[in-house]
Amino acid sequence: MRRYDANRIDTDEVFELGGYSESRQDRQRELGNKSKNKKKKKSRTGKSSSSNKKKGRSKTTKGSKSSKSTSSSGGGREKRNRKSSNTKKNSRSGRKGPGSKTRKKLNDRAQELMEEENALFLAAFADNRGGMSMPTPRPRPPPVPTPRPPVSAPTIPTRCGISPQERRAEILAEVSKISDPDDLLTGNSPQRKALDFIVDEDVLRLCPDDPTLGQRYILSVFYYSTEGPNWSRCSKPNDLSNPEQVAADNARCNIRGDGSQFAGSDAWLTGVSECEWGGITCGDSGSGSAISLFTENINVGGVLPFELQDLEKLEVLHVEEGRTRGTIPGEFGNIKNLKELDLNFNQISGNIPDSIFGLRDLIELDLNDNRLTGELSGSIGGMPNLQFLQLQNNRMSGQLPDSLGQLTRLVILNVDENQFTGAMPQSVCERRDINGGRLASLTADCLNPEDKFYVQCDTPECCTMCF
Repeated sequence: MRRYDANRIDTDEVFELGGYSESRQDRQRELGNKSKNKKKKKSRTGKSSSSNKKKGRSKTTKGSKSSKSTSSSGGGREKRNRKSSNTKKNSRSGRKGPGSKTRKKLNDRAQELMEEENALFLAAFADNRGGMSMPTPRPRPPPVPTPRPPVSAPTIPTRCGISPQERRAEILAEVSKISDPDDLLTGNSPQRKALDFIVDEDVLRLCPDDPTLGQRYILSVFYYSTEGPNWSRCSKPNDLSNPEQVAADNARCNIRGDGSQFAGSDAWLTGVSECEWGGITCGDSGSGSAISLFTENINVGGVLPFELQDLEKLEVLHVEEGRTRGTIPGEFGNIKNLKELDLNFNQISGNIPDSIFGLRDLIELDLNDNRLTGELSGSIGGMPNLQFLQLQNNRMSGQLPDSLGQLTRLVILNVDENQFTGAMPQSVCERRDINGGRLASLTADCLNPEDKFYVQCDTPECCTMCF
């Protein structure tokens, strides 16, 4: 706090942290009283000196100093009379305190101090310095946001006459008849991805009762299960609503298919019938049920989905020369119309399910160049129409079953580069073309009897070639 010198008023008495401790009138009255006290002291000093002068004058001779005494006493009386008259005037007028000049000085000084105090107060208020505790401003309540009308979720236009939520629920109920409900509820499963595509992305916006819903869903599951986005071609365009991009992806999708004039050639999951997707052929001039699924040499990966069993009229399933792994689903034995099952040049492991050998209409079973293990089941004899059986370059073991001789229409039998042992069944040798049968190619690991995995098969009487 700033202080003044001894001749100035101490501002600590009149200015404290944000307010006055004494009023201006009280301070002015105090200053007036101090002035009066000084006058009284001066008056007493004057009286004592006057009395001393009187005593001195009485000792002087009357004759020599009569004129001076007379003039001095007269002057003294005149001064005392003037002081007495001033005192009477002051007492008559009711005034107290110092004279007018002193009062004016005091008033001017009080005004100056008041202005300095105001300046100090304003500076302290502005800078919040000097230890002053400024009044804490009351926080302003946050503005109340103006309520906006709720924004409804965008609706998907449908031709079904139901809400989007009802449409999804009913489609979910339909596809739950095809897939495991648990798979449909798993966020990253191929089944869930296919469901989301059908409901949210598919340009066709199928209704739950559409007769092609199941087939379109199954093929969508196949796409996601075999890592369709990573295919070398025919993958779903990034923007299905962009005609130029869709046309460019369609042009790159050049799967040969089964050679039928009705084979599809468009990119998968585009807004056309699934029968027009690359490698798919449908009956009824290309608008009916899928009868052929042909994806050769497009880098198909992932695993084979069991949902293909519900393509009841499927006759051809070729998924070859890719990266497909996992096992052969036993549910494939339910595709009763299947004539060709070609899964060669992949990474498929495990046994050949016995259910496959129940496909009585199967003509071609090509499983060569995979990682198949286990023995060849004797149930294979129940495939009366089988003509092509290729199992070479796998890890199958055990002895070849005699039931192979029941395959009267067999033309090609290749079992080399495996871990089979024993002898080639004589019933098979009797099916050789040189013996009046149809078997024109028979290969096995019959080259070196010293090999660990050796199949006894004489050439050319039985085997056509030994490895």
